[in-house]
Amino acid sequence: MTRKFDCWFSRTAYLAGLFVKPSLLVTACLALAVLPPAEGAENASVEVELAPYIWLAGIDGDVSAGGRSAGFDQSFSDLISEVDAGFMGMGVVRYKRLVVFGQFDYIELSSDADLKVDIGPDPLPTGTKLDGQVDTTIATGALGWHFDIFGKHELELLLGARRLSLDMKLESEGNSVSESEDITDTIVVLSPTIHVSEKWMFKPILSYGIAGDSDTTYELQPQLHYRLSSDLTLGVAYRRLHYDVSSGQKNTVDYREFDGDISGMLIGVAWSFGGG
Repeated sequence: MTRKFDCWFSRTAYLAGLFVKPSLLVTACLALAVLPPAEGAENASVEVELAPYIWLAGIDGDVSAGGRSAGFDQSFSDLISEVDAGFMGMGVVRYKRLVVFGQFDYIELSSDADLKVDIGPDPLPTGTKLDGQVDTTIATGALGWHFDIFGKHELELLLGARRLSLDMKLESEGNSVSESEDITDTIVVLSPTIHVSEKWMFKPILSYGIAGDSDTTYELQPQLHYRLSSDLTLGVAYRRLHYDVSSGQKNTVDYREFDGDISGMLIGVAWSFGGG
């Protein structure tokens, strides 16, 4: 019965208009069919995990807005100074084998940028230093299944969506252009938990966009957790969120592009309660 339901979940996602690549659908369905259910899942109660964190993010890549194209090139020393303000957090609800995942980031980023091309009505010379301001909102939601693998280790496989909202402004001595862009993609999320020792856990989060507005999007987030108590852990990670997305006709003022990474160190705590 479980295997029939898992494959039904994949077919339903396809019919709902997600248009998942066939190879990824087959992989997900095989994984759901082969992996064993989590130990004690049938008797488990609701478990909630809340994880506020600080993401010292910066932008590395190319941004085009209002006929102006600029390149951001962050260094390690920029990661703290670029974040003007932010609010970040993640939450997970687990019931038996069902997993509901949510993550939200709001970050105001500022950084110097190098002007590459300007075809606007009041063009600036190539190479001009620009003040770049990018207000970033990232909302992620996913639904999936929890498994025990290789004894004490765990795996969560999820299907969901991520929405990225960018408010971009490129300015030099009062001469500025600004654009807004909303990008929504269907993603597959893979999150294993490797118990290195009684106190230490390796918990990477990997995601890949399989349909939507982006030409390419993926996330790499290796993270190391230290258990402070039975319900509290401290986590340190490096998160890299990559986007390659564009709209409009190239070499016109209507062309908009973001081809680069939002990345940086991340530190936070995770508090769990409930469970059986």
